[in-house]
Amino acid sequence: MAYTYSTKRRLKYSSTTPNKWDELPTELLGLIVKKLASNFMDMSRFKAVCSSWNGAARSYISAPLPQYPGLMYPSTRWGWNRNGICFFSLAEKKVYKTEASQGFLRVDSFLGSSHGWLVMGKEAWTLGEIRLFNPISRKSRTLPPLPRGSPIRKVVLSSDPSRNNNFVVVVIHETLNIAFYQHGRGGENATAWTELEGSHDHYFDILLCNNGHLFALSKDHSIQVWDFGDTYNNNNPTKIMHFRPSMAWNEEQRNLMSTS
Repeated sequence: MAYTYSTKRRLKYSSTTPNKWDELPTELLGLIVKKLASNFMDMSRFKAVCSSWNGAARSYISAPLPQYPGLMYPSTRWGWNRNGICFFSLAEKKVYKTEASQGFLRVDSFLGSSHGWLVMGKEAWTLGEIRLFNPISRKSRTLPPLPRGSPIRKVVLSSDPSRNNNFVVVVIHETLNIAFYQHGRGGENATAWTELEGSHDHYFDILLCNNGHLFALSKDHSIQVWDFGDTYNNNNPTKIMHFRPSMAWNEEQRNLMSTS
């Protein structure tokens, strides 16, 4: 079946009909955002339509994780450009640039990403200030500095800070030890970094699951599991498992992989 469409009629209708895209109901904008939330670039385009759409995107705090990761890379041949961040979209195979924020301007090291947030540090690997930055919402959070300016090797978050104020940050630092910071939780040391009690080995990799279980791969290739899910009133996660898989290892096998 063939369809015809009058260009003149379309142009006439467009010229006489007022543009009311910025007057769409909040509920409808929320439904649109949910459909776009899995794609960083679609969300960026959505925010650029008008101020009301931008506000709807910023207020949306239940976005799922992206379907495809974005590759962040230096925007100049000499390193990071303080004017913005460049991302390569694996889904679209295109390069996009986001504008810099004040939080971005005060850092000079990128330490990793978790739940859609970039983890950045000041003073290269000898860290003073640690910041979390969300390139979609443009929000940022400042974390306490690690003691003695300990270099960070790996960092993970327990949840998206936009969705849950009670989140945990866990790092492998200095001589491959583990420390954690509990944001918004109780306990006398909840505002500072705490060494993970019972973590005496050197660690190659860590994974923090949505159920609050931290998996850590140690130097002897054993896997240790801590439960962070019940630490709202103290700073003592419980070690619930310690085992060494019956498999052949070599020195190159130093990573854990999430299957979820």
